Amino acid sequence: MRLLITGASGLLGANIVLDAHREHEVIAVYHRHAIELKGAQSVSADLSQPGRVKELFDRFQPEWVIHCAADTSIDELEGDPTRAFRANRDMAANVAEAAREIGAKMVHISTDAVFDGREGPYREGDPTEPVNVYGKSKLAGEHAVQAVCPEALIIRTNIFGWNAQPKSSLAEWFINNLKQGIPCKGFVDVYFNPLLVNHLWVIIKNLLKSDLWGVFHVGSDQCISKFEFGVRLAESFDLKKELISAIEIEKVSFRTPRPKNTCLDCSKTRKVINVGLLDLESNIDFFHELEQLGYVEEIRKMVVQ
Repeated sequence: MRLLITGASGLLGANIVLDAHREHEVIAVYHRHAIELKGAQSVSADLSQPGRVKELFDRFQPEWVIHCAADTSIDELEGDPTRAFRANRDMAANVAEAAREIGAKMVHISTDAVFDGREGPYREGDPTEPVNVYGKSKLAGEHAVQAVCPEALIIRTNIFGWNAQPKSSLAEWFINNLKQGIPCKGFVDVYFNPLLVNHLWVIIKNLLKSDLWGVFHVGSDQCISKFEFGVRLAESFDLKKELISAIEIEKVSFRTPRPKNTCLDCSKTRKVINVGLLDLESNIDFFHELEQLGYVEEIRKMVVQ
């Protein structure tokens, strides 16, 4: 397949590029950080410009499009809704329209932040009431994609994995602190069901091959607190879990409101994919195994800083 991936230097995009290029023709679309990977084409594009998106799709004629590009700077977006909706709604609409025009199958990556976090786990049809601008802009992106490209796949998820850029996801933050013997805190009252990015890519492939469309929730099989997530990472990596202490989110003064329980009910997805991919312990153990296999060095080499 000819696969076009937006946000190719981000956490999800970079991992998909690295995994997918071994079996597909990959076009890696980035904004600021170029991709250098033998067997993949790296292209710079401002996806907020509809004409540039159309030009890109006309040139490469991708069969599959995975739209990972997004602005996830929650606190910054809260004070700049224009930036949020430009990045998370308008760019998605531009990509969806271009995909529809050439007949490409589109996957739009959304988030569990479209829910208010009061009554998780959530099913695909449950009411969406985001509590911050980031969540509202991502929900608007879902609606924009559905309006333009009704047969798109929309995946709501919460991911962890190894970053290609010098910044840390929550999992990396725990691991880096624990390796240095630095005490860290984890929320005992904030719940989610995170999925390893590498497993998400396998699930996306399965959904695409099944010619499915609509909204799918894709997360691990356990709803856990962020404190417990840190503890399980420590156990898998054989690090001192005693360095992780519990804290309630109310004890931290965030500029932006955060939902407390965004766990996703993935029953719909479990019916059509290998459920082993959703096993949280396997996800965490494979995250550790990737580090041991030199995967971290490999993915960080492919992004130009």
